[in-house]
Amino acid sequence: MLVVAALAVLCSLVAPARAAPRDDREAQALAVAAEARARADPKTAIATLKEAWDELPHSEAIVLALAGAYLADQNPTWAVRVLSEHLDYHEDACNPRFLLAWIHIRSGMPELAHELLDGGGCDEPPEIRARGKLVRAYLAHLEAHDEAAREHLRKARRSRRIFAEDRAYLAELTRELDPPRASPVATGRTELGLGWTSNGLAGSPVDAGAANTVGSPLTLAGANLRVLARGPLVARPVLEGQLRIQELWAREAQKLSFGTGSARAGLLLGQGSPEVLLALSTEATLLAGNDQYEPGPLWFTEAQRGEIELGLGDAFAIFAGGGRRRFREIGRTRTEGELSLGWGTVGPLGIRAIGGSSIRVHDARNDAYDLAGASLVVQLWLPLRAGFEANVTAGANADLYHQSREYFGGAGGSNRRDLQLRFGAGAWSPRRHPVRVGLTLERTSRSSSAEVYDYVDWRGLLRLEWRFDSDTLGRRTIEGRRRARFDYGTFASGGKDDLGEVRELMRQDEAAQSGASCLR
Repeated sequence: MLVVAALAVLCSLVAPARAAPRDDREAQALAVAAEARARADPKTAIATLKEAWDELPHSEAIVLALAGAYLADQNPTWAVRVLSEHLDYHEDACNPRFLLAWIHIRSGMPELAHELLDGGGCDEPPEIRARGKLVRAYLAHLEAHDEAAREHLRKARRSRRIFAEDRAYLAELTRELDPPRASPVATGRTELGLGWTSNGLAGSPVDAGAANTVGSPLTLAGANLRVLARGPLVARPVLEGQLRIQELWAREAQKLSFGTGSARAGLLLGQGSPEVLLALSTEATLLAGNDQYEPGPLWFTEAQRGEIELGLGDAFAIFAGGGRRRFREIGRTRTEGELSLGWGTVGPLGIRAIGGSSIRVHDARNDAYDLAGASLVVQLWLPLRAGFEANVTAGANADLYHQSREYFGGAGGSNRRDLQLRFGAGAWSPRRHPVRVGLTLERTSRSSSAEVYDYVDWRGLLRLEWRFDSDTLGRRTIEGRRRARFDYGTFASGGKDDLGEVRELMRQDEAAQSGASCLR
């Protein structure tokens, strides 16, 4: 009896030990293959996954990853063989069935795709049913049944859960087949940042000398909301609102804390590309500090502007705007105008680049504050492991106060000229989740011919960001490390909102250089 009990205990210890290496082998193979694919090396991925498939012939994740590697290597024939062999032994495997149907569709064999899709099953769980609707929508579109395709897309959008890659492809198909539904009714973003600034003057709307610069704990908070009417309308109403707050906690710097609120209303003309937005906006900034006339807080500036945005696809836009900005310091009140370009693209190794450039002119009541200026900002997003990302930002702003001779102290009797440089880097949690955490470090410097306006600011922040839209609230996105992603290949661009990120990048640049921008 003792021998039997000992053997039972030994078996209970050995069985998990045998199971664990199997699970570890699958995860290891998927990770190695994913890294090889990221390096544009599908042959290494194929070799790794073939070896793992020999050891784990029933692993659906290995089969899907291997088929995807063959597709990346421009070898759909072997992808079909791998998936067909798996389905011979696993008839109810829905993901391999959908991927095989997708390959047949792309290869011009819709009848074979129908054989795989027209049977029953694959209706649960919700993320599987949504994937099936996406594949059927694309097939219906190729067969010129666009109304049926749109119905499949509507059912996919109603799913409570969806795979991460399917969410991106759903956005892309919707833009192509159902443009009025491409933009959610409401989109928004909120952000909270906690950290330290070495110069409380940086980012303040007060254009003052830096003689009393002081470091301070810092809180940044921001929120914006956009509501867009949906439907086949020639002109769709748009409402937008934004709030940005900077709170400095050091006693010597508290007076430079401020809050800025803005609202914009307009009409969006067109469906898809091109689109034109005509809008009117208003903005006001409340400064915590006082002046010689009143105790704080004080309304420091307010503005009313007209703005135009021309969107050309998902990767390029032109922005223009102008209006009247009134300051508490009456001499700085001005008429302003700007013209800007924004762009976004994806390069090798999945590196995403977004950027913008602008020119601006100000005509102030006090001629010394008249200026002509230009800005350039570029941001790179580099993919890391497990969906994490790193970003690098570089920006430059140049301003010439061309009628300020002998007005600003320290300029040596010449016109004031400012050059601001901004460099930053950060690390962020995966963007597939609506809530992201980031850690950023940024250096901003201004060099002025009026030396009293020089400054350098180092700013480190722990940031929390939540992005949301009305289409995805309440929907769970499925993303797992132990799951092979469904490979849409080069046929899906990912549905990135690059121009939305361009707007946000330019807002941040505006906050850094404390100037006007039409990208509000």
